[in-house]
Amino acid sequence: MESDEPVRTAEVLEIVLPLVVMRYPAESGTAEKCAKTIRQALNYFLHNGAELIEHITPEMVDDFLWLGTHRREYKEPSSATAANRQWALRVLFELLREMGVWDGPDMTGDSIDREHGRSSRPATPDEIEQIQIMATNVLVPSGDELLLALALCGGSASEISVVCREDIDLDEGEIHFVGVSERVNRIPEWSQHVFEETVTRLPESTPLVVRPGLPLARATQSVTTRLNNLMKRAGFSRVSDMTGVSIRLGAAQQILATEGLEAAARFLGNQSLDLTAKSLRYDWWAQN
Repeated sequence: MESDEPVRTAEVLEIVLPLVVMRYPAESGTAEKCAKTIRQALNYFLHNGAELIEHITPEMVDDFLWLGTHRREYKEPSSATAANRQWALRVLFELLREMGVWDGPDMTGDSIDREHGRSSRPATPDEIEQIQIMATNVLVPSGDELLLALALCGGSASEISVVCREDIDLDEGEIHFVGVSERVNRIPEWSQHVFEETVTRLPESTPLVVRPGLPLARATQSVTTRLNNLMKRAGFSRVSDMTGVSIRLGAAQQILATEGLEAAARFLGNQSLDLTAKSLRYDWWAQN
């Protein structure tokens, strides 16, 4: 079906899914897996404003490939999961091209290595300063400064999404994170200044950075997306292994340098020193 009319993303499901089933008639489960992933992707693109196929951007595709999962807490996908999503999207765009309704470039990027995922690296102090400048120097306040302040306190996306005014003790310079890894962290100087200017004006028992009443999974994804977008505006991207997670890892790396690995693990709410060392790219066995 060739047409000059714009193709609505919602309509693509009806067009493409039967073709996926026809493409893999003899492979048990393959068509169903591919169709399910394509359905998830198109719904994700729609949710992010791509009402027409031509509105889909490489950034949307990359965000979907590495979209986290929500069970007990937010978790980044494995490289195998991201690679499976990439395969399904390549099938999608290939079918659209064959149908004559897509003539754009390949937006799925380089093939993802299933064995070695792209883990986020810690941001350096200079990079954190660059992100702080980006969050602060805005004409219209967006709340990103407060979001960044919470990330620099060591909060994960799910933890940040439920922080309320009463969780922050400005007098003691401490913040209380709740969830699977409940803990109290010290508030760094920059975050303390941000909180002093914003938190006292906000109502109690209300999440500081997401809409009240939002389900945890949606709230967590909102925080994740906003942090990733902040990184992009600051000039960083996944190409350099930089995501929103890099902020809290960068803060933890500074604690590692001054207080050691155990303090960094407590800051992140991690139970495993091995996993903490790996996330901070620290060869702690070589230090012993």
